[in-house]
Amino acid sequence: MEDRNDYYTTKEVAALLNKAVPTIYKYVREGKLTPLPDHKWRMQSTRLFPKDQVEELKEKQGKKFGLTTSEAADYLGITRSTLFRFIKEEKIPSVKGTLRGREVSYINEEDLQRYVKENFDYLEQERIKKRTFYDKKQNIAFYQRFSSPEIEEARLIWDEKGEWQFLLLPSRKVVSYNEGIYKYDLCPYYSLTYGKNLTSPGFAKVTLPLNHPLTMQFIDLVYQQCDLSNVYIDLNEAFPHEMSEMSLLLKNTIFDNTNETISQYVKMHLVEGSIQINSESMRIESDEVIFTLHMSKMLKDQIKRSAEEQRISMQEIANQILMEHFDLLKRREN
Repeated sequence: MEDRNDYYTTKEVAALLNKAVPTIYKYVREGKLTPLPDHKWRMQSTRLFPKDQVEELKEKQGKKFGLTTSEAADYLGITRSTLFRFIKEEKIPSVKGTLRGREVSYINEEDLQRYVKENFDYLEQERIKKRTFYDKKQNIAFYQRFSSPEIEEARLIWDEKGEWQFLLLPSRKVVSYNEGIYKYDLCPYYSLTYGKNLTSPGFAKVTLPLNHPLTMQFIDLVYQQCDLSNVYIDLNEAFPHEMSEMSLLLKNTIFDNTNETISQYVKMHLVEGSIQINSESMRIESDEVIFTLHMSKMLKDQIKRSAEEQRISMQEIANQILMEHFDLLKRREN
């Protein structure tokens, strides 16, 4: 008989792997575990398993086979529910593994990179819906201005763990959110409204340097005069100390009570869209417009199928068709 130190009983294996005893029976049927040959005649509950085999299986179960669903969702900039839908629809492959004794899904980073490359435009739309710059529960947003009798200006930022902090100006001292609220008595300089989505298509895009006073002034205009449902802020890096700029996507908006300095500053950093400036207001608009087409149901169904196959919107398919048409006309003219 083998030395007692060389084997585990069925119950010991279950405890070591953090599994129920029936799961160990299942592992035997699947070939993941094999009882000691001289003891296969025993009842299942008293079978013995080689220690090295059991410990090897435990090590495999503890290994990470890729990114977790939370990590993958953060990687793509989407919600976990959207990621689970992609997995269910088999758009992104996943494998099962064990993490801290429970079964979880893992996703290979190469599969995520491939999905990003093939579905960039779609992911951009999903990221816009997520609005990571805004904490809806607390109704606060990145770079929102706070103040108190002692502190004239403080800006909300977050730390490496994603926890809210205050950047006190002009000293640039950073304090925790609770310290800012309870020690310095900081209060919002203005309130935020989420509002309803505008039906106008597309966004204008403005990319501004961080830590610039005019960037902060424009953020204040955005937060005071826009519903956040029509705003998206893309923070290029995870942490404030690593970021150099921020990109704002805005639905068609008229900003009132703007001065010439702010207006020209925004115009200089406009990446997409158009801007019109007068003495006291600034109008920012997307380059996209609504164009209504009447077509047969058969043609609409063809466009819909093509959009589903390419994983893009019907609008993008229509734009592709029109662009190809005019490119062909241009080549014929040349």
